[in-house]
Amino acid sequence: MYEKIMVCVDGTEMSYKLFEQAIVVAGRYDSDVYLVRIIDMRAIPYMKSYVAMTFEQMTDDAYKKCEEVVAAYKAQSDTPERYDRVKIIVEAGSPRKLITPKIAKEIKPGLIICGARSPKKGAERFVGNVTMHILNTAKCDVLVVHPDM
Repeated sequence: MYEKIMVCVDGTEMSYKLFEQAIVVAGRYDSDVYLVRIIDMRAIPYMKSYVAMTFEQMTDDAYKKCEEVVAAYKAQSDTPERYDRVKIIVEAGSPRKLITPKIAKEIKPGLIICGARSPKKGAERFVGNVTMHILNTAKCDVLVVHPDM
């Protein structure tokens, strides 16, 4: 049913739990998993670890973190072979401009997994801005995982 699953993470430990959910779903459907990490350039001034880095250093650092997460989950897994089908994509820019208009368009996933966010105003009380954008623009199924899962 889902040949390709795209999971969107933001670098937080909570977001990597989405990756764990993606692996479970991928195991059920024998899917490839695309772990997508977008470095939101608007947030750089607030991210102390990235302020002194070059653009290339930021993306390399984020890519290495994703590799570490994949390796850690693989080491703890009863089915480590599932992690061999994980592809990591790291880009910098606006998540809204990259996730569905560019990356999903190229990958053509059957499912996108993303996380809900903490309370905000209106409809965003239940899901964040980026997740809302994915829900409204994706050309495939979208699974929104609650942060308490």
